[in-house]
Amino acid sequence: MSMHSPRLLTMLGKLSSAHFFVKHHANSKRPSLIATMHNTLILVTEFMCVDQDTVKYAIEVEVALMAQLRPSAVKIEKLESELAFLKGSDVSAPISMQLKNAH
Repeated sequence: MSMHSPRLLTMLGKLSSAHFFVKHHANSKRPSLIATMHNTLILVTEFMCVDQDTVKYAIEVEVALMAQLRPSAVKIEKLESELAFLKGSDVSAPISMQLKNAH
């Protein structure tokens, strides 16, 4: 590790402080997780004293990851909605009927 590592660890510790772990709904955790990832990326690049090209590529990677995360988040929300519907539906009905009613 570089000579900056203790300071970096301190900053990362502040990012992951207790307020990020307060009990919230899953949907409300996503924006803070994304913001934390973004802030961590910025801090790591600053403390590693990397050049501008590396920062540029790191941002491109972040954008690509976010593009992959959004569709997954939509799918998760849809599945959570269907699961909530199924939990509230008639459990004696066949699963195929329950799934048909969910759509």
